[in-house]
Amino acid sequence: MTASTAEIAAAFERQSDLCRSLGADLTSSVIDTAALCLREAGPLAKMVDGFDEDPGKAALALRVAGAAQYLHIKGRAGAFSPHLRGLRAFSPTEALGAFAALAEAEEAVFRLFISRPPQTNEINRIAVLLPAFSEVSRRFDLPIDLFELGASGGLLLAPDRCRVDYGRFSWGDGPVRLSSEWRGSPPPLAEPLDIRGRFGCDRNPLDFSDPEQRDMALSYIWPEHSDRRETFQSALASATAADASVDRADAIDWLSARAIPRSGAVCVVFTSVFAVYLDGDKRAALETIVERTGARACEDAPFAFVQFEPEETFDSIQFNLDLTTWPGGERRRLAKAQSHGQWIEWMG
Repeated sequence: MTASTAEIAAAFERQSDLCRSLGADLTSSVIDTAALCLREAGPLAKMVDGFDEDPGKAALALRVAGAAQYLHIKGRAGAFSPHLRGLRAFSPTEALGAFAALAEAEEAVFRLFISRPPQTNEINRIAVLLPAFSEVSRRFDLPIDLFELGASGGLLLAPDRCRVDYGRFSWGDGPVRLSSEWRGSPPPLAEPLDIRGRFGCDRNPLDFSDPEQRDMALSYIWPEHSDRRETFQSALASATAADASVDRADAIDWLSARAIPRSGAVCVVFTSVFAVYLDGDKRAALETIVERTGARACEDAPFAFVQFEPEETFDSIQFNLDLTTWPGGERRRLAKAQSHGQWIEWMG
């Protein structure tokens, strides 16, 4: 069902509130300016006309903010650029004219970003995923074959090349340094992880050897969060060294063909804020394939499904870490966490 301009503007305003609550005042101001442009029938309105996804779940506001930040990185943001340099909130009313002019002049860039889900490749989410991978390793005592859906550039396929400081304890000794606040009793973590294979798919995979594609990924990382940007930069070389393979493919088709339990390793399929972008039919197809794959698992060729995905509650959105293992199909909620992995609260 196509959303109206007013509904899209309202979704932008909700996203702005969320950004502000996470300390991203500049990004919040960009989104507020875009929402104002929509409400006043500015050039952005025609670009989102006919958008047939839920604008909130599809993170449409972050797509538009990413386009503006990308143009700023490229030195093409014109009169809107000064509003982005200070890394602090600004007046949407005062910035509206410059934003509207930018959207009109760079319509092709805005339309490109609007057409694609955000690809942050949020490296710090490894801090959230690691406990699930560790549970799998301890449960089966086998090497792991990792398969990521929506892998973007594949940064999350190298968790064994990270060192994570959880505050009360740390894990690993890799070249990529991450940090996350651990809440609750820490579980025993398997160290090191024995990862045998790293595979991913994405409809639009990013090649981080291409500076243009690196800039596109960087544009989705909120500029106020300098630590996230620095960690992203440091992870690029590590991902290349890990030799992860990311195929250009539809996740459902790829999963059916590639993620097959094989003797001597655990087949681990995982998602990180990916399933939320699927429509109802695609999500049902994913669940069917996962169940079918699980039914083929045995103790010598087990299967695990790890999900870090958002869940709407009465008045907010909660991000949960869930683990399902086969044989047996046991599902456990291991933790809830901040969307970018800044903290994790263990529940498992």
